[in-house]
Amino acid sequence: MKKFILEAYKSKFVMHCDEEYKADIFCNLLYLNRRTWVFGVSYLNNSNFQSFKKETCYNFNTGHIGEPQFYKEEGYTILEFDDFVWIDAFDSKIEALESVYKKGAKVYISGPMTGFEEFNYPLFNSIESRLTKKGIKVCNPAKIKNQDLNKWKECMKKDLHKMLTCDYVFLLPGWECSKGASIEKKLADDLGFVII
Repeated sequence: MKKFILEAYKSKFVMHCDEEYKADIFCNLLYLNRRTWVFGVSYLNNSNFQSFKKETCYNFNTGHIGEPQFYKEEGYTILEFDDFVWIDAFDSKIEALESVYKKGAKVYISGPMTGFEEFNYPLFNSIESRLTKKGIKVCNPAKIKNQDLNKWKECMKKDLHKMLTCDYVFLLPGWECSKGASIEKKLADDLGFVII
């Protein structure tokens, strides 16, 4: 089995997911690669699996969904989810955090916001939910009150103030392309925070 690399499957390919958890993993991967449904709606926690259930095929190059029979008739190659090795992008990071986390400490979530649909809040909120379910205290910058997102400098001041009350920094994919998250990472490095 091989790892799925999105860029290797251009044009007439679809991914068949016969169970909802597989659809969720695949759609979250599409989200992390800045793909959206055809109408611009996010894939994050939005697999639309119930539309076709075990017959769900994702046309990840166009943002459509359909059944295998339709795509066969249209000349598409149908990839099977089970033919690839899949790791939820965050499972290993969360496990790494759990291995060093000290009870009562706080974790700051850092990642890109500018240029993402809804400022990437759905991903920030999803990670916060997953961490808090494991008993981890979280500071989520997507939930800092009274943020005027058009005033980047003011947002950064509030975010950094909150980050300084934490002990760990949990980096989301794409942080290195974000000016704000890069500043947070550098400051966390300089101050000796545990960075996951």
